[in-house]
Amino acid sequence: MKKWLNNIYFSFPVQLAILHLRSQMIFIGIWITLALFISGVAGARFGFPSLFLDPEYLGKVGFTSFFIIGASFAQFFMSWHLATYLLTAHHFPFLASLSRPFTKYCINNFIIPAGFFLFYVGKVSYFQVTYGELPASDVMLYTLGLMSGMLSTLLLYAFYFRFTNRDISYYERKQKHLPHFVEGMVPGRRNVDIDYIKQPEHSERVQIYLNEFMRPKIVRSVEHYRSELIKRIFKQNHLNALIFILLTVFGLILLGLLIDYPASRIPAGASIFIMLSIFMAFIGAITYWFSEWSIPVVIGLMFLINYLTGFDLLHRDNLVYGMDYGMQPVEYNSEQLHEI
Repeated sequence: MKKWLNNIYFSFPVQLAILHLRSQMIFIGIWITLALFISGVAGARFGFPSLFLDPEYLGKVGFTSFFIIGASFAQFFMSWHLATYLLTAHHFPFLASLSRPFTKYCINNFIIPAGFFLFYVGKVSYFQVTYGELPASDVMLYTLGLMSGMLSTLLLYAFYFRFTNRDISYYERKQKHLPHFVEGMVPGRRNVDIDYIKQPEHSERVQIYLNEFMRPKIVRSVEHYRSELIKRIFKQNHLNALIFILLTVFGLILLGLLIDYPASRIPAGASIFIMLSIFMAFIGAITYWFSEWSIPVVIGLMFLINYLTGFDLLHRDNLVYGMDYGMQPVEYNSEQLHEI
């Protein structure tokens, strides 16, 4: 019994959750904030719970609206995986010795997202049955839409990382190095001493991890691997994560540009999930990239964005329906007002 409990405590999922609770409080705070909004503890007067529990798309609540919510939620918790992988993967050097290290990281980083998902589905079901007075068949349809949207997004991620991420067998077989321009693009964590942390007594203690089939596997030592090889694998994986973060940002910008088209007006809850996923990814990337300089960089970027928004180039005027903007603008002054 003691050995069984010991294996659970020193399993990769549990140790990851403990590390997040200890060092990633900003990210944990985002999960807690979302839970408070969905539960109605916070923002109930402003209708926040309904944005997630009863989402509308094109004026209707149904399979499609929950599909979009599910897709955006998957985007959110994949940003959680990407950001935490950037910041914590070096604590677990054994990952570099595994095939598809990022995939295994995501599988073992399931405790917080899975707990939140069960909570979310429970709240959706309760809300629809209690307040929507819907039959169980409709609630199951909404849940199916939610899960289908999540699965679609996860398949896109899996497809991308399946063909871009490399593992230790690739570098050992090909004897390849990262291109020089890539080395310059991923400067984060320069102060990580791989020689130090790859020794069992200095890394986070993990005895068991879960593979793709959710089967427990024994963690093996990586002391015999060259430190440069381990660092190269992490950097290549981190670069792919940063690229996907940028693609997410561009996707949100594209949705904003297409806002005039009804089909692009996704549910507000989905927009919140996407915004928080970008915020989480942004914080993770800045912290990874600039390390101890991350706070000054974030403050500087805030001032820069505030300055740039003062230019007309970043303003998008909303036109009033029925008004002729081809006419000469009328001066707005007291004389003109008296003539009316």
